[in-house]
Amino acid sequence: MSVETDLASRWLGGSVVAASDESFGDKENLLRPGAAAFEPGRYGNRGEIVDGWETRRRREAGHDWAMIRLGTPGIVTSVDVDTSFFTGNYPEHCAIEACGCEGYPSPAALDHPGADWVQIVPRSRLRGDAHNVFAVSDPRRFTHIRLSVFPDGGVARLRVLGRVVPDPRGLEDLTIDLASQEYGGAVVASSDDFYTAASTLNRPDTARTMGEGWETQRRRDAGNDFAIFQLAFAGRVRQLIVDTAHFKYNASAQIAVYGCGEDLPPSADSPAWVPLLRRTPLQPDTRHVLAVSHEHPVASIRLDAFPDGGLSRVRVIGGIDRAARRLAGYRWFNSLPQSQATSCLADAGMAADLAADIASQRPLPERWLGDLAQDSPGQSGGGQAQLSPLAAILEGKPDGAGALRPGAPMMRSAPRRNWLPRSNSLMNTLWLEKPGDSSITSTPGSEQASANARSTASAMVATATTGYLYPVAAMSASSLPVADPGSRMTGASASASAEIIMEWSAALSSPPVITTGRRLARASRAATTASGADAAESLMNSMRPALPIGSRRCVTGAIDLIALVIWLRDRPAICAAAAANATFTRLCSPRSRRPRISAIGVPCPSAERHRTVSSWISTLIAA
Repeated sequence: MSVETDLASRWLGGSVVAASDESFGDKENLLRPGAAAFEPGRYGNRGEIVDGWETRRRREAGHDWAMIRLGTPGIVTSVDVDTSFFTGNYPEHCAIEACGCEGYPSPAALDHPGADWVQIVPRSRLRGDAHNVFAVSDPRRFTHIRLSVFPDGGVARLRVLGRVVPDPRGLEDLTIDLASQEYGGAVVASSDDFYTAASTLNRPDTARTMGEGWETQRRRDAGNDFAIFQLAFAGRVRQLIVDTAHFKYNASAQIAVYGCGEDLPPSADSPAWVPLLRRTPLQPDTRHVLAVSHEHPVASIRLDAFPDGGLSRVRVIGGIDRAARRLAGYRWFNSLPQSQATSCLADAGMAADLAADIASQRPLPERWLGDLAQDSPGQSGGGQAQLSPLAAILEGKPDGAGALRPGAPMMRSAPRRNWLPRSNSLMNTLWLEKPGDSSITSTPGSEQASANARSTASAMVATATTGYLYPVAAMSASSLPVADPGSRMTGASASASAEIIMEWSAALSSPPVITTGRRLARASRAATTASGADAAESLMNSMRPALPIGSRRCVTGAIDLIALVIWLRDRPAICAAAAANATFTRLCSPRSRRPRISAIGVPCPSAERHRTVSSWISTLIAA
């Protein structure tokens, strides 16, 4: 079900950002919410006072224009150029253009040729003192409108009707008002709009008077009134905010709320509605915050008001369902103008040529990314990293981490799981002699284990940066982008070691290791001015924020831990103090019955395994 909204409404934040002239009437009048009004015979310093935008009489070639930033971007379906009360001073013709831009461009930037304006209403004749409605068939999502009038004159109001297409980037991390008009929520049905319409209930603003809320006529029977909301996104409702502001003597006495998970809202008497909030009393002129406990996502809600009365605003607070986030991502990206789609991908870190190629393939079918992953299961980590920006845009950040997991389906509806499978644990991986050779294994603490760990530590970092810890045996020595940083750091200074890690991480295009290099660079400045225990404590305190604290950060934690060990390896004074430091002991201590070291993929439920890991760390440092 699609409901049209005035995308340029001041209630939603629309604004006239610039105009060529506003000598007789201010440009801001174009977007005033109410209908135009006019009182003849009222004059000011600029002439007769008008309720609209009116320019001076043009004595030279050219035309006038006004530039509007839409309150909420969307697909425009029609434009109403209202010339009410302009009878002898309305423009003869008008034309309307639109563009889609990232961010908040200035009028100068919008006037630049790079803004990529397209005409959505060709030059058309206008009638005076009338609503001039023009249908628009362009399926793209726009953020700005430019109204041109020929040659000059006055326009009372401009209404840009269309379907809201919200930008979903990052919304998966937030709790939002799922019913808000800002995101495309709408009131699709109500029992009674006698005094004021229920469509005001989900406006994102605060009502200034009783007239900006929903008020029904007085009920003389045993029934009740209702309003049905189509949510902008299906989601899990956690809270309802019901405001009766300004309704002091006619507020609804009680409400009850129901939800439905179907795509389209059912009729008010359908058995598909399930209770979200039992019948609850309300107070006049009060903002009520009501907790909701319902585990299943809903796509629409029905609010019953007993017996009648008025409500000011209704907010449906919750988180977006994963499937709804994916659907919104594809819908948004497919509707962008070509230049904006390319800009979005480039700004997110994708190569310009790949961004342009993907933007030209639109419309992308839903699950396009998942099908791509299944068709190319052996794609390299670099290829997957190139698609990570698109994955975050279309389907949201996987488990909130914002990275693409190689070989894994890129569905937001996939079950949550640890990024480091236990079969590919850190323990199992590090006991290989070298990449491509899994024939030699040994126990922690032996000479062979120490040599194996040293020779594969850098390969481990390379594998971890792909987003998954694959066994090092699956790699070949030639797959490493540059020389082994562990050997290059032998005898190097602290700052030089940090630079080596940063150089290596840049070759991998790996933000986690770049972060590690920066942390080491900061740590080295402190460590090189101290010695022994002070240097070790300073270094480990600098690295502490990156140490593994949970499954979402386990990859970064593993990389940082390995880089820390490599950095320490050739510094005997610091290593001696580190071996006696409590930091490594705490890494292996239980926390909520789950040892922290398990966050980097080591299944270590027992004290014996804790000692094993501690022994390995100490061995690697001592080596």
